[in-house]
Amino acid sequence: FKGHWSLIVVGGKRCDAGCISYTREIGNIRLLLRDQMQRLEVFYLAPDLRALQSMRRALPPMAVNFHLIRWGVQQARVPQYLKGGTGSVITLDPLSNGVLSYAPWTSPKNIYLDLRRLLRYSHIG
Repeated sequence: FKGHWSLIVVGGKRCDAGCISYTREIGNIRLLLRDQMQRLEVFYLAPDLRALQSMRRALPPMAVNFHLIRWGVQQARVPQYLKGGTGSVITLDPLSNGVLSYAPWTSPKNIYLDLRRLLRYSHIG
């Protein structure tokens, strides 16, 4: 997660149609940022291999604007930010410090507005 701003969607063992739709909306935040989009990477963090494969099947590669990763791969750094559980969204700065944390299923519009403001005033990453 180092070197760029990271927006992380915390996935669960199962992701229904509402979860998939929410994940797509979060992925689209990067596109909405236009001139700032190169500063942000978006991740879907799956708890296990089965959940990761399920999300890969649900979201065609061209339909997503984020990376699908398994929690165990980045486990050394992320758990302290996972307090919100499935559906929560976390923002890390380019040094991997937690900056913003959102409750599960927070409106993507509110997340976008916060990120737009944050990236406008931040001089790192």
